[in-house]
Amino acid sequence: MSAPPNIQLLTTGGLVLATLFLGVRASSSVSGALGQESTSVTSASAALAGGTPSGEGGQALDGATENLVRDPFAFPTPKRRPAPPRRHAPKKPEPVPTLRALLYDTVAPGVRIMVKGTRSDWLQKGDAFLGWSVVDITPDSATLNDGKRTVVVRSIQEH
Repeated sequence: MSAPPNIQLLTTGGLVLATLFLGVRASSSVSGALGQESTSVTSASAALAGGTPSGEGGQALDGATENLVRDPFAFPTPKRRPAPPRRHAPKKPEPVPTLRALLYDTVAPGVRIMVKGTRSDWLQKGDAFLGWSVVDITPDSATLNDGKRTVVVRSIQEH
């Protein structure tokens, strides 16, 4: 059975009125929110352009730019990390001469050394080769000095 036409008309009219009421209410809320945002945007852009932001009544809006923290739809800008401190590579120690040959006698002992891949001729006490001077020669070692440091190079003796 269907309802009488008067009740059906009243129900339909009530639904239409409720829908209109809710629509107008939602529209005014959205308009208010958009109106506030557009005022903030307008006043902020005016402030950035060097003008005076004005709201209602031509009064300046204080803190209008505070509403514009960031664009919610923009990708966040990555924070720059400070560059790590540059570590200097440890200095390689200068190569130490190696003893290539040692000839020891009481009259004129001599040594042959190698510095940075270059072999010397026979050196005696007081001679120099590539910045290294022979300070002393013993039966199993030679003492060399380059002006900064003193190095004792030993011969390898097999047993």
